[in-house]
Amino acid sequence: MAASVATAPAGLARHDLGARRAILLATVALALVTALDVLTDGRLGIAFSVGFVLTAVTVPLAIDVRSLLPAGVLPPVLLVLFVGAVALVDPGAVEVAGLPEGTGWFGRTLTGTIDRGVTLLVGHGLALLAVVVRIASDKAATNDDSKEGTNEAVELQEAIAENPEIDEDEENR
Repeated sequence: MAASVATAPAGLARHDLGARRAILLATVALALVTALDVLTDGRLGIAFSVGFVLTAVTVPLAIDVRSLLPAGVLPPVLLVLFVGAVALVDPGAVEVAGLPEGTGWFGRTLTGTIDRGVTLLVGHGLALLAVVVRIASDKAATNDDSKEGTNEAVELQEAIAENPEIDEDEENR
């Protein structure tokens, strides 16, 4: 009988995060990036955009395959929440060309989110691509595992047909 060996994806799957933990870690990571970006130059800039994209892509790669829905929905929510939080705490940090001086929190959140549309498109697109890749690789691994089990069962049946003593040994286990 052939020896079965655990594949690498099955071994790595033990380290996947649950949805709550992944969302919490993504929020903390983006909060740190946002704080550093605003504290260094006084506005949301390229560091926030790069941090957002990296955070959006990391969540579907770190999360359990059965919990991928939140990872696909998370990027727009994160962007709106963080632009809104910055607009609330430091309205001047959300700079948009042509925005009147007296624009309130909602206006700054809305225009700041729209102004970062490319960042959202890239981050969310890559996150959804990562979700699709994770689902496809999980199905491929599941199919490979079920084929291995089927092949082992067929090998065992063939061995039993050739040597009836094996059947007695299998029953004694």
